[in-house]
Amino acid sequence: FDISKPDRKIKIKKNSAVYTSGALEQLSGKIFNFLNYLIEQKPKIVLHSEPVLDFYKEDNLPDILGKLFHLKRGYTSNLFSLLKIFEKQEKIKIIKTVKSPFGSLMMEGYSLIVWKPK
Repeated sequence: FDISKPDRKIKIKKNSAVYTSGALEQLSGKIFNFLNYLIEQKPKIVLHSEPVLDFYKEDNLPDILGKLFHLKRGYTSNLFSLLKIFEKQEKIKIIKTVKSPFGSLMMEGYSLIVWKPK
């Protein structure tokens, strides 16, 4: 399954959950098609355990360095902003967000976003 170009012939079963972990970060922001695919497929719940650029704070050094590392590596930086747009368009409901309380020396790669299609 190519998440950058989802095959719409592949159907997600009713009442399914979709979980990503460190996968969307690798697409350099090319996640719009995948998120749209998920919205169309309407799984019961979607969970992303990914680094989330928007969750870094601007007032502490570890977060500033994590953000710089995230950008330098070219990781996806638009996951949360796209989900917020979809929520504003009433296509999804964001249920929970949690900034990772742990990570590596360079970044926090395990933040959580939970949402469901409407």
